[in-house]
Amino acid sequence: MKGFILAAGVVTLTVCSVHADGVDDFVRAAITRRHIPGVAIAVVKNGTVVRIAGYGLADREQNVVPGLHTVFRIGSLSKQFIASGIMVLVQDRTIALSDPVTTFIPEVPQTWRDITIRHLLTHTAGLPREAPAADLTRATAEIELIRSPYRLPLQ
Repeated sequence: MKGFILAAGVVTLTVCSVHADGVDDFVRAAITRRHIPGVAIAVVKNGTVVRIAGYGLADREQNVVPGLHTVFRIGSLSKQFIASGIMVLVQDRTIALSDPVTTFIPEVPQTWRDITIRHLLTHTAGLPREAPAADLTRATAEIELIRSPYRLPLQ
């Protein structure tokens, strides 16, 4: 009898985890269709977290499923969030679009001294598209990415 109950429980858990609900089905289909290795989601309704889930793999080599504390590099997706945050600071008069980059990173090379926040936001500073230290195969400190093009001429 114990074996039957255990087997029934395993079958029930398997069926539930494979076909939990429409959200699971939607996310799994999307990552398959778009060839996304893995994602983690959080659904918040009225200020309350109603779902946290990981799908696919966060690390293919180690076969790690994404979880609550998985950190993903979001790459270019961060640009609009950073720009919006900067514009809130401009609106609050905490910073100005005309502020030179040296206000925030004093050690930049001499050739960067005329670069302003506006130049950075409009991609008109002459900086290379990709930082030379950008390597998606390893974690890189943000300041290392910022400093890596110091030696390059502005475009």
